[in-house]
Amino acid sequence: MWDKIVSFFNKVDEALFELDTSKYEYIDISNPLTDIPKVVFAICIGVIIATLIAYYHKTILGSVVRALAKASAFDEQSAVTLSSLSLKGGSFFEKKLKKDSTLSRKIKSVTAEGEETRYYISDENRDAFIKRYSSDGSDLKYLIITLVITIAVMCAFISFRNEIFIGIDFLVGFFTID
Repeated sequence: MWDKIVSFFNKVDEALFELDTSKYEYIDISNPLTDIPKVVFAICIGVIIATLIAYYHKTILGSVVRALAKASAFDEQSAVTLSSLSLKGGSFFEKKLKKDSTLSRKIKSVTAEGEETRYYISDENRDAFIKRYSSDGSDLKYLIITLVITIAVMCAFISFRNEIFIGIDFLVGFFTID
């Protein structure tokens, strides 16, 4: 079983990441440079993960900030409960607001004896915090566009890696003084 898995990944490595180094006249592609396609692949995967995390922060966590701002909960007297904000997943947000996170440092809680915990956005950098979590630019279409472009760039680089390096080799040769 293990041999089949290793064999599969070796085939993927050969098909997607191997460079034909015999085609280059002016540049010497040593072993570390043959890892460039893997680095590009890793960067693209990193961009995809970062995009998904940013979308999560902007839409899911940002919904609490936007709801508190809409309710004008900016001090202890105007603090509101999460249930009064009509947010889906109230217990999820309660857990997020109890952890030591950026959200919990800016959104303060007020707990009175026998009452539900109320929340408000603290004064420090309130406007910047609200703007950071605003819904501007957090549409699903932006997420999809970013993912499609990143995947397209990754596929184009992997597909045309040898041609790209041939072009680089030509440019190096063109500017090389004999």
